[in-house]
Amino acid sequence: MNIYSIYVNPQKKDNDFVLVRQGFSFSAALFNIFWSLYHKIWLPPIVVLVFNILIFTLNNDNYTVIYSVLTTLVFGMFAVDIREYDLEHKKYYLDDIALANSEIEAELKYLERRNI
Repeated sequence: MNIYSIYVNPQKKDNDFVLVRQGFSFSAALFNIFWSLYHKIWLPPIVVLVFNILIFTLNNDNYTVIYSVLTTLVFGMFAVDIREYDLEHKKYYLDDIALANSEIEAELKYLERRNI
């Protein structure tokens, strides 16, 4: 069972909501910059690219490996927080929390609760 947070934007139509799965994100850990760009979160990729340039100019393999591992772990562990912060910044608010086996099941539970 997974926990899903459901965010709604009151400025948009009623059926506009976003499901965010809680927990470690393997997709964000493996594809950190692309994951951010896919979700239209712009600040983390910019910060990562600046640090990439700084680390690679040092030309030290130890720093490069440590930085790569740290970037992977940080994105994996904090992807949910980054995404929730971005949604709140875009005027979404936490409307519900659902416990479900899949994203579709969480969406159905949310829609049943709202009687849509």
